Amino acid sequence: MRLLVVAVGLLVAAAPLHGQMVVSNDTLDAERQDVRDILVVLRDSLHTIEAAAAQFDRGHASASVELLYSRGKTIKNACTRSLRNIGPAREVVKADDWGDEYRTMRQGQVLEAMDVLEQSVNACQSVWGHLATPENAEQIRTAGPAEADSITKAIHDYGNVVSGYYKALGIYVRPAGAS
Repeated sequence: MRLLVVAVGLLVAAAPLHGQMVVSNDTLDAERQDVRDILVVLRDSLHTIEAAAAQFDRGHASASVELLYSRGKTIKNACTRSLRNIGPAREVVKADDWGDEYRTMRQGQVLEAMDVLEQSVNACQSVWGHLATPENAEQIRTAGPAEADSITKAIHDYGNVVSGYYKALGIYVRPAGAS
């Protein structure tokens, strides 16, 4: 009985200490911090496309045509905003010279992935600009889900490549929304 009381007392005393533990992140040099920051800005802008595409997919079969136009315009606008972030991100990634063969290989993969992403986002902007008009009522309902899935897949493929690049550079990036 006495041992049980002591064990419970230790557990109760240790619980507040666990909540106070501070783990610091490794500090980054200026070059890696610039790369991380610009890629996080791009990632966050791509999340707006994913969110708009998910909103379009939700209930598109029963939604009114006007609602589908609105959601289609939201996707187009998100693509337009994200497109502005790809160029600066590419320049920052391209400018870094790591001198390490593995990192250089990963850098090349990210640049290729950015090219594919840029083509996909350009296509997204064009397609949704065309679909989100009153004369395309039937097309937006039938072709919209496939187009939304297409851009979402391109974003996920890019994200997988960038994840490997972060690891090669020793950069830890928290998932969006994590504190």
